[in-house]
Amino acid sequence: MKKWQKKFKLKEIFKMSKDDKIQNDETLLTDENQVGETEEQQVALEENPTEQNLDSEIESLKEQVAELNDKMLRKAAEFDNFRRRKDKEFAELILVASERTITSILPVLDDFERTLKASEENENDTKALKEGILLVKEKLQKTLEEQGLKTIESLGKSFDHEKHDAMLQIEKEGVESGIVVEEYEKGYLLNDKVIRHSKVIVSK
Repeated sequence: MKKWQKKFKLKEIFKMSKDDKIQNDETLLTDENQVGETEEQQVALEENPTEQNLDSEIESLKEQVAELNDKMLRKAAEFDNFRRRKDKEFAELILVASERTITSILPVLDDFERTLKASEENENDTKALKEGILLVKEKLQKTLEEQGLKTIESLGKSFDHEKHDAMLQIEKEGVESGIVVEEYEKGYLLNDKVIRHSKVIVSK
């Protein structure tokens, strides 16, 4: 074989080897790309739940909503029962308090009737009538005090707008301004709460 023929054949062999390497590299790249695409598809499937999984989650959420709604309805019913029970207890408490107050005043009413009867039998005995009325008044006052009623002390006291209503202001010699000098109508406290202001006359 001639020298130039050997040289040509070596070139052909080298070219074929180079082409095979390029083809092998391309095949390797193709395989790697396919593997990469497969992995990406797998990740996408894992990240995006299937329609079946979505349906399952929706059903689970529906069950949770139904459970919460049931709890809310039960709590509302319990609160309504609690409110009705408290309203009933409050009404009964008022009834009992009213009953006790009226029951405690009944003896005073009896005394009034006895006093009136005695005054009819002794029309000219005004002193006995006065004493009878005074006794009834004292008994009534004591009964009301037992229920928590107190008289507001006003005469000689400084005017207090929380306890007194000023009917009039007058000049009073020797008395400084703002002092209660006369009481037109008594005021009362019930368990230390003002239930009626004293109507008073105050010095200028």
